[in-house]
Amino acid sequence: MIILLQLNPDQLSAVEHKDSPLLVAAGPGSGKTRVIVERIIYLLKNGLKPSEILCLTFSEKAAQEMKERLEKIIDVTDMQISTFHSFCHDVLGDNVLDSGIGIGSGVMTRSSTLVWALKNIDTFGFEHIELGNNAVNVIEALIDGISTFKDELITPEELSEYLNKKFKAEKTLVQDIEQYDYLQKLCDLHKIYVKHQDYLKKSRLIDFDEMITSTIELFRKKPNVLARYHNKFKHVLVDEFQDNNYAQLELIKILSPSGNVTVVGDDDQSIYRFQGAFIANFQHFIESYKDKVKVIVLKQNYRSPPAPTLAQTRIQPDQEKIQYEISWPNIDRIERIFPSKITLDINDTKPLELKSNDFSLTVDMSGVISGKPVLETMSELDLVKLNAKIRIQWIIFQAAKQILPEIKQDWKGSQEDLMMQLVKIVEDFIESDKITVLNVDESDEIRRKLIIAFNLTKIVKHIASEIKISNTQERRLVLNKENPIKSTGNMQPWYTRKPNDPTLHSHINFTVHDSRWEAAATQELERNSQVESWAKNDHLGFKILYLFNGILHEYWPDYLVRLKNGITLVLEIKGEDSEQNRAKREAIKEWVEAVNEDGKFGAWSWDVAFDPGEVRTIIKKHNETIPSINYITKCPACGKTASSIQDIDKLFGFRNMSGFIRSQSWCRDCRKNKT
Repeated sequence: MIILLQLNPDQLSAVEHKDSPLLVAAGPGSGKTRVIVERIIYLLKNGLKPSEILCLTFSEKAAQEMKERLEKIIDVTDMQISTFHSFCHDVLGDNVLDSGIGIGSGVMTRSSTLVWALKNIDTFGFEHIELGNNAVNVIEALIDGISTFKDELITPEELSEYLNKKFKAEKTLVQDIEQYDYLQKLCDLHKIYVKHQDYLKKSRLIDFDEMITSTIELFRKKPNVLARYHNKFKHVLVDEFQDNNYAQLELIKILSPSGNVTVVGDDDQSIYRFQGAFIANFQHFIESYKDKVKVIVLKQNYRSPPAPTLAQTRIQPDQEKIQYEISWPNIDRIERIFPSKITLDINDTKPLELKSNDFSLTVDMSGVISGKPVLETMSELDLVKLNAKIRIQWIIFQAAKQILPEIKQDWKGSQEDLMMQLVKIVEDFIESDKITVLNVDESDEIRRKLIIAFNLTKIVKHIASEIKISNTQERRLVLNKENPIKSTGNMQPWYTRKPNDPTLHSHINFTVHDSRWEAAATQELERNSQVESWAKNDHLGFKILYLFNGILHEYWPDYLVRLKNGITLVLEIKGEDSEQNRAKREAIKEWVEAVNEDGKFGAWSWDVAFDPGEVRTIIKKHNETIPSINYITKCPACGKTASSIQDIDKLFGFRNMSGFIRSQSWCRDCRKNKT
């Protein structure tokens, strides 16, 4: 049974709107995501099937958030929730015969385009653009220019036609030197634009901008293809609409000519201006459907919510239980100090085992390998065909490109130098004996290469981790400038009707149960005598950033637990494992290590429970652990020092200072003598 939660009048109007295009202008804190979810539920309740709703967003994060929220309420298996680029990639892949566009070699990313342009810079024949000693920045600007033209659906042919018309007006141009100079530089940009398109076509590649422009061209030229999508999707819903460019707006109009569309966005909060976001998106959407668009503005802000009219539980810190407060450093990132040259001694590198049925593709590899090939059942001919599509040098380059974002943020040299070093390291590792492919004969080079390609994500993680271990000279915490320290006391009050229970040993007054597993874990934390205090990370704001497939993600662990021995345990409850979850664990491991190395924020540890029954064992294990932190305590009265947890506890003792467990300033003897 589908039930709509209580909505304010504007939200309800947006959710239940019928029969015309809908534009929802929603500022921060106005319940935008909730309205999107409730509108989808309303559409399902009124006859649409999940497979008949297309949900499009600009970012992967927004698509994932929408999916996770819906999964708690309905089955979204048949519903397409994706980014514009992912949707268009699927359309082109499913309609190769109609589009004539071969994308078998994958997607050409911005970094790949930059490398291609720098390698071919001498072939462009620039006459008016000066490269000087700043070729990288100039090429980047030209690549941005090509991207802008594609966003505006301007082809090289149309740009050429525009330039020809302008240069025919020679008398006018002579009088406007600046305009003439601009057009001449535009001619040079046209040269690289043409060569770039030729390269994409010959290499059977496609870039991210062209995914959308090619899909629009396919729909315009092949009405029969477009008709299939019109029949398939009865309603189109677009989130982050303020960040869409002109091409994305055109795609929306093509997919929903009758107005079966809902767009949601904040006209004042475009965060992707670099992507060519259309400042006048809202106005152009209204003009596209003439006077049929219904505009609803969500005015009420829920970031500091008023008391609700219907009975709900107010979740907030309980100031009478301040002794259970838990604090943590609000880390923007962990800075690594690297040497001027990145190296990796392959002999000292940990080996990596791959199984013949393992499968963990990177984003770029997904564009080359469709589905999940099973090598054991493939014919020799199919193996040869697949092998021909994947070159070992291409594998090496893709792996290096995926490692690049993890290293470059702390790299002091040029990106080109770093990329060359990473390519060499990856090549040495892949060609070494450090990779063992189980159940595959070493002489079977084709199967070995394909399994390496199928497991590129795992290889990238392994090499990146080894590089960091071998080359990190020092780690430094970069704290948020505005809020360097966060605590359970900072949580803003919020309301819920979900099942919840009052707490005894938590600074937060109630805990909300999203699942039976969490309820079981909460009960264990409340009754366990080795737990000093705990808090569920629900609206607390404790997050850890991590990279997966070259994309920055946010990780929100489930619980913070302060143990009797003074350790703060970051605890995750996880039902199943995956490559992405393993990337999260690598991030929390580094976070804990870096915080303990810093030594100013007490002792920390982390763990994952794959079953609620493991929580008690985990607590016992960490309560008996003696953590290692870089912290030296010195008594100002007698000069006595202690540097280990045991010595600090024995000689000084600990105290709770604003949610952190820290040593007493004076030693026990001097405090005793003082009194």
